[in-house]
Amino acid sequence: MQPTPNPAITIIIPNWNGKDLLKECLQSLREQTFTDFAVLVVDNASSDGSVEMLRESFPEVIIAEMPRNLGFGRAINQGIRRTTSPFVLLLNNDIAVDPHCLESIHGRMQVASDACAGIQCRMMNFYDRTLIDSLGIQIQKRERFHGFYDFGSRLKYGEGFAKPGHILGPCAGAALYRKSFFDAVGLFDERFFAGFEDVDLALRGLRQGWHFKYDPNAVVYHHRSLTLSKLSFVRRTELDKNSFYVAIKNLPLSFWPALALRFLYLLQSDFFNVISLIRKKRLAATLKMYGSVCFHFIPLCLERRHQSITAAELKAIFKASEQLGIW
Repeated sequence: MQPTPNPAITIIIPNWNGKDLLKECLQSLREQTFTDFAVLVVDNASSDGSVEMLRESFPEVIIAEMPRNLGFGRAINQGIRRTTSPFVLLLNNDIAVDPHCLESIHGRMQVASDACAGIQCRMMNFYDRTLIDSLGIQIQKRERFHGFYDFGSRLKYGEGFAKPGHILGPCAGAALYRKSFFDAVGLFDERFFAGFEDVDLALRGLRQGWHFKYDPNAVVYHHRSLTLSKLSFVRRTELDKNSFYVAIKNLPLSFWPALALRFLYLLQSDFFNVISLIRKKRLAATLKMYGSVCFHFIPLCLERRHQSITAAELKAIFKASEQLGIW
């Protein structure tokens, strides 16, 4: 892994106190068969010696040091703003990359149409490499409500997942994007701290006529959200807030009655558990989530204007995703 003056791909890795996992990730990048890339680590004010490790062991890596933990989307945006490469590979710091991954995904993007905004890597479980971690975003109806999930998660990888095709959108933990896509539709929404920002970006792209694909030969191995697992309740309120943001901004109006019911369902559930929330010091975070959704409701609605396909066309994409995952 040697820096090149005008790399075809800039790999952007956000990091917050993930020194050991990051080291493993970067070591796997040194073993790539495709070498026309640069690596940019956006460090979210780590206190575990991540930056010192990078300077000592990976001098070829570009480091962007942030003054505080900006979260995933803001950190990635800082990286995108710093690159002029035609392609951007977003990578979690807890990913190990197969040696042929970049070669495969770059080759697939080279022959894709200009309307292809991004390509999903095949994300496998790091510990059991027969199990899928994510093959991209899928819309599914669970417990009466539609939501967005990692397609194939925890399933055995097999022939049914071995063909390339269209997907609803990539999981930004391991996906290659065109830089021109970000120039056209904008960067990650910085109101999202962590979770669903890749879903929002994909839906914004779909609504403006872009599409996304999956490359089964671009393989990575994911440790799976070890950072956020330490913040389970904070993660729950953040994900709830972000899921409402995604829906208000992007889903056809026919989805809104169910969206309102889901909001009321969560509200009444937390109302009847208010004593527990107070005792566990979780009431403030819960109220902040509901307040954020209400406060941003009108601005989020106004963002719905940026759409070049019809609601019927978007629903057809949703139907293909729900029924097939990859098509």
